[in-house]
Amino acid sequence: MIGNYNANQPVNIQTNLPKIKDVLQGGDTPLQQLNKEFVAIQMSILLAGSSSTGGLQSSPSCYGVQFAPVLLSNGATLTSNSTTNDILSEVRKSFYDQRAVDFSPLAAILALMNGDDPSNTCNRVAGSPAGVPLIEDPVIMRLRRDVGRGVQ
Repeated sequence: MIGNYNANQPVNIQTNLPKIKDVLQGGDTPLQQLNKEFVAIQMSILLAGSSSTGGLQSSPSCYGVQFAPVLLSNGATLTSNSTTNDILSEVRKSFYDQRAVDFSPLAAILALMNGDDPSNTCNRVAGSPAGVPLIEDPVIMRLRRDVGRGVQ
């Protein structure tokens, strides 16, 4: 899913590759930043496969991600102890309800969860050597490389 695109319905990665690359480049607006982070985390979850089910019920704090509580405009409060599923649910709700005021704080939370690190050493498998990313899927690695070089 990409916020405010395709009527907020799921988007097939293979048939929408140019759009996915564009979204992963981010941009200056809060919507572009949130979409960048949301698409990145969705791709990570997809690549994790069935092992992602438990991950959706875990909290960012389980992975060392900490942030101050965030009160959203709908009254929901997200913390480092909220489940990943709850956080992603609030992102989807913000798109459906067009709550633009929540886009920046949600993007900041997802950026922490994604481990946006130019050296690509965040989100490693526990105990792995520095520089070994959690996701080594060739399609994702090519997307990251292409986006980093500005390839359309």
